[in-house]
Amino acid sequence: MGFDECGSPFDHLQADLTGGYYDAGYNGKFGLPMAFTATMLAWGVVGDGDSDHNCWERREDMDTSRKASKVDKDHPASEVAAETAAALAAASEVFKHSDRQYSEKLNEKAIWVTCFLIASVCT
Repeated sequence: MGFDECGSPFDHLQADLTGGYYDAGYNGKFGLPMAFTATMLAWGVVGDGDSDHNCWERREDMDTSRKASKVDKDHPASEVAAETAAALAAASEVFKHSDRQYSEKLNEKAIWVTCFLIASVCT
């Protein structure tokens, strides 16, 4: 029998639900907020936090050295590609009934990014 930390049975899931992260203090566990937060924390150590946070000026006046990273087959950045594909796919669902053409365009781009990700990581 599978139980979470609160002792609730989840036999129908056939999964051990102990561990993980609670969301917002009300004892719910949601995968997307946790995945987003973990990704943002992980990528936060990649940038130059001191330079990024000391640059409080109009972009027209900015003279701070800015590093940029490129995502391509030699630098796949699988986390960024996966998050981008997920965002495009989710947005596609949002617009499915109100703007079918835009929804389809978003879905095509989500598929393209997913194919790029698979080709980059699996070769």
